[in-house]
Amino acid sequence: MGIGANIRNYINNNTSGILDADIKEEKELVYFYHLSEMRKSLYNWYEFKEGSKLLEIGAGFGALTGLFCERCGHVTAIAENEFRAEAIRERYKDRDNLEVMSFSLPGVTINSDKDFYRAVSEDESRIDDFLGSFDDNDRYDYIILTGVLEQLSSGHGRFLEGLVRLLAAKGKMLIATENRYGLKYLCGEKEDVSGVPFLGVQGGSGDVGVGVQGHPFSRSELLELLDRVGLTGHKLFYPLPDYRFPLQVYTDDYLPQKNIGERVLFYHDDNRSLIADEKKLYSDIIDNGVFPFVANSFLAECMKGDREFGSVDSSGDVLSPISFVALTTDRGPEAALTTVIKGDMVEKRPLYSEGGKSIQEVYRNVCEMKDRGLPVIEHELKGDVISMPYITAPALMDYMRTISDDRDKIAGIFEQLWTMILQSSDEVPESQNKILEYVENKGLNWGPILKKVYMEMMPMNCFYIDGKIYFFDQEFSRENFPAKYAMFRTILYTYINIPEIENVLPIAEVKNKYGFEEALWQIFMAEENRFVSFIRRLSDNRFFYDRLGVDEARMLDNAKRLLI
Repeated sequence: MGIGANIRNYINNNTSGILDADIKEEKELVYFYHLSEMRKSLYNWYEFKEGSKLLEIGAGFGALTGLFCERCGHVTAIAENEFRAEAIRERYKDRDNLEVMSFSLPGVTINSDKDFYRAVSEDESRIDDFLGSFDDNDRYDYIILTGVLEQLSSGHGRFLEGLVRLLAAKGKMLIATENRYGLKYLCGEKEDVSGVPFLGVQGGSGDVGVGVQGHPFSRSELLELLDRVGLTGHKLFYPLPDYRFPLQVYTDDYLPQKNIGERVLFYHDDNRSLIADEKKLYSDIIDNGVFPFVANSFLAECMKGDREFGSVDSSGDVLSPISFVALTTDRGPEAALTTVIKGDMVEKRPLYSEGGKSIQEVYRNVCEMKDRGLPVIEHELKGDVISMPYITAPALMDYMRTISDDRDKIAGIFEQLWTMILQSSDEVPESQNKILEYVENKGLNWGPILKKVYMEMMPMNCFYIDGKIYFFDQEFSRENFPAKYAMFRTILYTYINIPEIENVLPIAEVKNKYGFEEALWQIFMAEENRFVSFIRRLSDNRFFYDRLGVDEARMLDNAKRLLI
């Protein structure tokens, strides 16, 4: 049985609407591309107009279609062939606002993914045949192209011009596409369109002798194409690690910082052809101001400009005002949240209706900390959305990085954080220590047991403003738990993200000062591993987390082979 048939079976046999647990044993990335909830991260933060009409071109097996049905009034999804169209109809059979069609070209049999794109690239007039299947009066508020544009070897302008005619007066086109100069490809990763390393860097257009069709774009090529077809109002988003499974989304108004590795995980479908680790290159890329040129993917939001409907409003009323997005779709419906920056405000909201409780918990934690006299960034709760002011001051972790060679200052910050952890909650008797319920070694020096331990009182979740620490985004807590667990997390993640501190203040000294004997440290490490496994659903999302590593020895060997 082929992969397509297997995907269809997963859809047919699923009753919950979420397939992550069903496919967790699969090894091929294609299953997760079509069925994982993480795919929704590309658009689940975007503010679609209520009641809008959307056209999705190249819907695959419907990974994104259900999201569009939730957010829009009516969705027309066009799959690459009838087999996939039937799968989408089955997957969303309870949706009454969805119409599913398949690609159709007179005289062309479309069976595989590539048949349509190959056919129109061979004869651009077939683009007109395809577009002729739409009614002259069809107009859409949104047209979505996800991983479609780069599949064409030619005819990109003709294809887009035809779709532009289907846009409503203030309609938008959202185009997610690969960057042929993406950093992962410059590091040797096999390219999505061709499956061949470095092909796009050489131009990679059409059939280049390896039986490959397709043309991925550079940033300037994409923008020139958009202008040429009349989409003169446009804004680029840069999803990281790429458009398939975004964890963060940047824009030209909010580009990544040097500490990008603290928040973004970089996966590799196949790391055997790599000659460098992209994660290690981002600091230099950012320092030299070339991130937009080497972003792995683009998400272009575009609309017709002054050619027909007047100039696009640059104030943000027309194009999205969002400048940055952080996503936790991998956590599942109850815990998946997004944080977006819009102008001078930051919003945190649930990605699913089930996530309202998590938003309420964040707000409750911050308010409780404030009531204990701890400095926090002001949070405002309206419904299930938390708003807070955008702060330009550095995160404490970033500040600590600038003083990483100053032993006394680093030690002083650790002491401040420990004092604030102790201040955050009342103590309870040691007999109420929850962790004693599931550890064998109960006679350790647990230190103070707090009624509530706020787990994120660490440098990544606070700002450093005029010499003071201000907390924000306190999502997780433990009741009747050792205060040392919060301090353990502070120490652990500080040394992971700023390892050079070890040169001036060895972690062994810090452990000793705060009473972390080795047995206690290992218990907390096991607790942390359990927490991370649970919150990130490592079992269900194994396909992603198993692909995070690189083979240093193989990369060196690959580099040496280039000399032969």
